[in-house]
Amino acid sequence: MIQKKYFNTTAYYLLLIIAFGIGTQTVLYKVGIIFLLFLWLFSSSLKETINELRLNKQIVSLILVYALYVVSFLWSTDISFAYKDLLLKSPLLLFPLIFSSIRLSKIQFLNVVLIFVIASFLINLASIINSFFIFLHTNDLNSFYYQQLTINIHSAYQATITCFSICCIIYLKHKGFKINDLIFYFFVFFQALIILLLSSRMQILIMAIIAPVFIISRYSMSRQFFKGLIYSLIVLLSSYLFINIPSSSLKFRYAQSKKTVSNIALDVKYKHTEPRGLIWRHGIEVIKDNFFIGTGVGDAKNELVKKYKKEIIKKDNIVPAIDSISNAIKKDPNALRYLANNNTYKEIKQQENKIKEFAKRILKRNNYVYTNFSKKKYNFHNQFLQTFATIGLTGFLLLMYFIFSTAHRAFYVRDYLSLAFIFIISFSLVTESMLERHAGVSFFSFFAFFLTMLNPKSLYKSF
Repeated sequence: MIQKKYFNTTAYYLLLIIAFGIGTQTVLYKVGIIFLLFLWLFSSSLKETINELRLNKQIVSLILVYALYVVSFLWSTDISFAYKDLLLKSPLLLFPLIFSSIRLSKIQFLNVVLIFVIASFLINLASIINSFFIFLHTNDLNSFYYQQLTINIHSAYQATITCFSICCIIYLKHKGFKINDLIFYFFVFFQALIILLLSSRMQILIMAIIAPVFIISRYSMSRQFFKGLIYSLIVLLSSYLFINIPSSSLKFRYAQSKKTVSNIALDVKYKHTEPRGLIWRHGIEVIKDNFFIGTGVGDAKNELVKKYKKEIIKKDNIVPAIDSISNAIKKDPNALRYLANNNTYKEIKQQENKIKEFAKRILKRNNYVYTNFSKKKYNFHNQFLQTFATIGLTGFLLLMYFIFSTAHRAFYVRDYLSLAFIFIISFSLVTESMLERHAGVSFFSFFAFFLTMLNPKSLYKSF
């Protein structure tokens, strides 16, 4: 049995490695987890671990989520994928078991946060340098945007990690960490710029909410509310102007977002081409079919793909499908409202066959979209829906309980870093199935347990 003093010291250094690995999304975090697991196995008592965990309802709720994934293996049919998925989600069980035995000092906790901040900065800097060299060869400005900017991680996950890194460095600054003002402001500006370049719409929205709230609240404390409001408007206006740079992927995705919101508001299903809207609709159908116990850990994506394939119209059914769509268009006031704004509307109104031509275009588009969905086997792109479909109502409620109870606790004790994490992660789970990718599950599970279990109480109520 390793002495507690040496155990905590070794665990601290391994946490630094894991934090750096998660920030850069390199294999380091996996190596750190393996060594930390062996350290825990040879130095901790399972009885003490259980006694420690049962006192924390938030942690228990996530452990139960993983337990439901394990139990759902019994009615899964895709056994191979189920094994892989359980291994992927194993940090939901491993981190709470390990962290239950670790105790960190205030400075150790803040150092782990700092290492994550540095790691996030380094991967973003490497991404910019890599894109610069690509630009020199291609002369394509889009090398600095969206997925072309990333090196080893999807843009949405890199943007999420970057969002949280900004909150982390602000937290460190206000906890007395000695960070040069010039370095601090450069870091915040650089990381915010990366979020815009990554063109991840949800993360841009998150920062558009967090930035004004933080700026206004800080200036309000010194009775300078209007000054804070002016600075917030300047930040938002600058971001808006940057988003609208001509001929950029960012401007295209911003325009696409406005179009999507407009389509959803009008409920024009004939016009709606945003992939997530279609995926969510079929995801809800999968949930309805497996409401209480879910599809099982290996089968949710397969069931969703089956829904995609049903939407693909084969040659024998094309004519009846076109007639059906044409009749639906005539009866749908929202569809007609859309056509009224279309330049070809007068022709369509005058000639019956023009409606059929429009119906053919819809059918062709739908076949292309759903064929693409099926080939790429798109998941739910929403972790709440994905969890509900996989392990049923109970699993969904447990995930929601973790989010709301953790947010309530963080607000009550003024643990603002945890509150920022829950805010960012909650919004991100709406548009991404984060627990279905290594990048998502490592980031989510590490900080969900690290902030809840290892955050020293001396850091509360002193922001």
